[in-house]
Amino acid sequence: MHTLVDQHLRRRWLILACSIMTLGGLAAPSSASGQAGQGGTIVGRVTDARTGTGIERATVQVQTTRLAGTTDRDGRFRIANVPAGAQNLVVLRLGFASGRRAVTVVAGQEASVEVSLQQSAVELDQVVVTGTPAGETRRAIGNTVSRIDVGDELANRLRPTFRVCSTRARPD
Repeated sequence: MHTLVDQHLRRRWLILACSIMTLGGLAAPSSASGQAGQGGTIVGRVTDARTGTGIERATVQVQTTRLAGTTDRDGRFRIANVPAGAQNLVVLRLGFASGRRAVTVVAGQEASVEVSLQQSAVELDQVVVTGTPAGETRRAIGNTVSRIDVGDELANRLRPTFRVCSTRARPD
């Protein structure tokens, strides 16, 4: 019984000693290994090429990594822990053409980049809406397909209409 308790305590001390050595190695890495794993930071601003104002909520991605950021109200962003070396940024925002920039990241330093995006109209696919009356039993109804052209609808609504009103009083 005495030896079983001693073995159990020895195992706990061994696990504790290994944990301390491992944590000690992580807490104070050598300068060579610390520089190899350390990344840099990319900071910058995304602007509208036409107006020069910052673009809010644009997504800035470091290509071939999972690192990304989103711009604030002024179009500014910050991405930390970017691997050192040449990196490519991809900037995406609805209503703008995507932008790409190459940037060199130095370990432990900030790399600054400015990206201007051109406004771009996005063409959407057609929307098809079909309707079928409920409870129709007298006859079989096929679906009717209609096409609505938004340009024609807007032109019809903007076309002025005139009413002729008489200003003469009616005879009684």
